[in-house]
Amino acid sequence: MKILIILLFIFLFENGYSQSDFDSLKKYIYPIIGIDNAAVDGASCFFVRHQKSIYLVTAKHVLSGCLNDSTKSEFFAGKHYIFLGSYLNSIKLNTTVTKKVLPCDGIDLVIWQLMDTSMSKYIYSVEDYLRPDFSDFKSILIGGFPATGFKKNMLSSFPGVSFLHIPDKHFEILNFPDLNGNYDPNIFGIYWQGKVITKSLLDGYSGAPVFIQDRSTLKWKIAGLLSGFKNNPKDADPLIIVDVVAILNKLDELKLFSTVQPGNLFIY
Repeated sequence: MKILIILLFIFLFENGYSQSDFDSLKKYIYPIIGIDNAAVDGASCFFVRHQKSIYLVTAKHVLSGCLNDSTKSEFFAGKHYIFLGSYLNSIKLNTTVTKKVLPCDGIDLVIWQLMDTSMSKYIYSVEDYLRPDFSDFKSILIGGFPATGFKKNMLSSFPGVSFLHIPDKHFEILNFPDLNGNYDPNIFGIYWQGKVITKSLLDGYSGAPVFIQDRSTLKWKIAGLLSGFKNNPKDADPLIIVDVVAILNKLDELKLFSTVQPGNLFIY
């Protein structure tokens, strides 16, 4: 892990960025930590406010325990917590139920409307970053909580946000078909040129927001949510991104899937 961190910092420095350049975005990204006996697992999430409601947004497999389109993990924590800046402020998620009710197929996205807003003062939300698409953008930024940080800092200090920065001219946006040969407009891939994508690199980043930066104004917007990566031994291994912007801009049109504490579940 130390080697990975050192290499990441070198990579960022060589491309004119440091982790501190992204400090303004850190407050919008939250960890989801699953705790069940000795098991600890981690992922990432963010929030959106809409018409006085607060919605949690993350990858569906984070709350369902899905390993693929049909199989769920037997080592999935039945209780998950979203920690809002510290271990003192948290939202408890009943993931024993979500594992049972959430399907593994379909788009890897779940939206959870929180009925209890008592923690709202600790939540920073991203609705102002759901801007129209930039005509040209220069870099891609994925902010999340590496799972090793959860395990290492669980009893000592609160884990911090880390960023994966894909600089200008080091990425290619891809569309790729599903197993049936169909293209889904809500899913796209990012090929990170010169970077080997592995599970260990992305562990803990599932559900993290994916930001892009406008080339002229240098402003950031959310482009999607990190689902994982597509293993393709014959070609590149692209990051799989769910295009959440259009979906989040139409929250009123989503159909209720189920009600599980602490609120209403929506899938797309």
